[in-house]
Amino acid sequence: AENVTQFGFDVSLIHRLSDHLSVALGYHYGNTDSNIVLRDYYQNSYSIDFSYALSRRMSVGFGYRYWTTNADDPLQDFDQNRFIMTMNYNF
Repeated sequence: AENVTQFGFDVSLIHRLSDHLSVALGYHYGNTDSNIVLRDYYQNSYSIDFSYALSRRMSVGFGYRYWTTNADDPLQDFDQNRFIMTMNYNF
């Protein structure tokens, strides 16, 4: 059995560009400690998101994430590029 301890934090800065358009810049840090050798890793993510309000209740968004994972085992290191599309509706 593996015992894992995880912790991290996220920071986001949002700025309204107009009545309908907002931009957000974000950062994520996560750390995982395991009792199994070579299973520890940490992650960093950087993001930019744009959100457009279609109405008072509905918005759409587009974003980009650069995600990197650095592990004790170099074979487990990886980078990702993520493109995000969202739709938010408040009932």
